[in-house]
Parts: sequence; C-alpha cells; structure tokens
Amino acid sequence: MITRCINSFFLFIIMLAGNSYADNTGQLKAGFTSPLNKVFQSKPFNFQGNILNQTEIELALNEYEATQIVLFPETDFSDIQINISSLTHENKVDTINSEFIQLNPIGYVNLPGGSKSQARSGFHPDILLPNQSFDLHAGMPQPVLLTVYAPPQSKPGHYYSELTITNADGVNIDLKLSVLVH
Repeated sequence: MITRCINSFFLFIIMLAGNSYADNTGQLKAGFTSPLNKVFQSKPFNFQGNILNQTEIELALNEYEATQIVLFPETDFSDIQINISSLTHENKVDTINSEFIQLNPIGYVNLPGGSKSQARSGFHPDILLPNQSFDLHAGMPQPVLLTVYAPPQSKPGHYYSELTITNADGVNIDLKLSVLVH
C-alpha cells in the first residue's frame, strides 16, 4: 500500500512536469480525471488524471455523462467561478444549451479511521455543492464534477465548448471540452 501511494505521488509529479496543462497564473493548475476517481485533499493526492487543458467525453442521446475538473492551487484563491458556454456542434449550427451542463464543486466529509472498510481516515470527497463561487486553499486540490446531458432531439456528432475559471484577482484559465454524442 505504501509503495502504491509513493508510486502514485511520483506519477503525479511526472505528469506535472511532462504534460501541457492549463496554467495562467503559475500558481493554479487545472486537469481532468474520471468521475469515479476520488480526489483527496491530503497527501499523497493519488491524482489519476491528466493535467491538460482539454478533455473529451462520449454519451448517447438522452444520456448523462460526467468528468471531473481538478484545480491545484499553489496559493490561496478566493471567489473562484467556473462558467461554461453552450456546446456547439461541428456543423456550427446545432447546439446543446448550457442549461444541460452542470458544474458542481465537490465538498468533503470527515470520516474517522478504525473501520475495516475504511482504509483512510480524514476528509473524503462526497458532497455535490451548487455551482457558486468558492475559495481554494494552497496545496489542497479541489475537484468539480462536470455533467453533460444530451437531450433526445440533439444531433449526433462532435460538440465543443469552453470552460472559463476566473476570480476578481485576475485568474483566467480556459479549458476545452469536446463531447461526442452518439
């Protein structure tokens, strides 16, 4: 278990050094990971995603699909806001309105140790919070669940959108989302 944690930590460091990531201020990085990965705020982070400025998800008509955006602050940030535009089809005519895209920062609950089923005590990602401004604390990753719904009348094909992460102090990070609807 310790070897696995150490290897995951080194993989995280290698990914930071070797990938192109979204970084505007030099003090805030953003990446994507599966919605099934738990992103802990305590070390080792065990981040199992990519520190890249874009991701793609696939879904069928009348289906929901999600990904996680993970923010890695090196200093404290206040009043972080995430906005997303409507998804635009590759034909540049059809769209999936932004009302069908949900952004939910993920909150944490404190779970005590000592349980056989609980391998790790401390704060665990669990609660989906409403999409409103939030603060980031240095060294504590913050996941945000991004969920897309493809209404049944959507045209199959590739859709594209941009997410913007901002705050009043000048943070401005753009991320790209590609959605393939079947």
